Amino acid sequence: MTTLAGWLGADSRGPASLYLVADSRITWFGSNQAGGVVVTGTWDYGRKTFAAQSSAEIFGYSGDVLFPTQTLGQITELIDRGVASRHDGSPDRKLQWIVDCLERSSKRYPTTGDHGFSLLYCGRVGEGMECSFYAYSLEFKKGMLVGRTPINIPTISGPLRYFDGEEQVAFGSGRSGFKEFWRTWKSSEAGGTSRAVFSAFADHLKSSNDAYTGGPPQLVGLYRKGAAKTFGIIWDERRFFGGMEILEAERHVNWHNDLFEICDPKTINPANGAQRQPRPRGLK
Repeated sequence: MTTLAGWLGADSRGPASLYLVADSRITWFGSNQAGGVVVTGTWDYGRKTFAAQSSAEIFGYSGDVLFPTQTLGQITELIDRGVASRHDGSPDRKLQWIVDCLERSSKRYPTTGDHGFSLLYCGRVGEGMECSFYAYSLEFKKGMLVGRTPINIPTISGPLRYFDGEEQVAFGSGRSGFKEFWRTWKSSEAGGTSRAVFSAFADHLKSSNDAYTGGPPQLVGLYRKGAAKTFGIIWDERRFFGGMEILEAERHVNWHNDLFEICDPKTINPANGAQRQPRPRGLK
């Protein structure tokens, strides 16, 4: 389940940032008297995105919750602590190490269900103007890799795209709903900007057009320099970080609202001196 999307942000000099965004809803299922599958509960504070603090690597998943939540948290800590050797550090080597960790962990996972999930793994090679971004889509069934697809990085601001018979701009149960909002924002005066993707995602969440997508958005990303980042989100006049609500917050991380404006977490308003990003005319 879930809605998971990624996008590239570009400036006049070329690709400048790469982001992953997801909702925060976890859904439980059961069976009714007729043997059908029904929703038995939801919780809108689940973790679905991860950012390494010591390297330029970010992760997001859709589908089964328990297995990826636990293992991706472990993997990011292994990266940050420098516990495991990852050879030459090339994207392919890093990716294979991640796959090995997931498959090795799955061998002792209960066999009930297929615990299938999709994983988006993104990173950066080098720093500064000579750097390049990369992204992979991975499919797991019963904890084993069944599909691995490199995703082409756009040259202009826009979502990461892949094909499964038709072009897609998101993963998970809410991907078609997000795609419609993205089309609307793409055709607006804000089209071709990084903020258009995030604002389209925010509109998708507010619409509740997918029962398995909900809660605040959670955002991780990469710039041309430095390690990956997790961003704070101002949502419904409340502060969220990685899907968790925070009553008070400091300014040492970047905060954004649903229009992708940079905000002051103290006031939850756009920060002083931050560029305003008004909603395009014609968009409700």
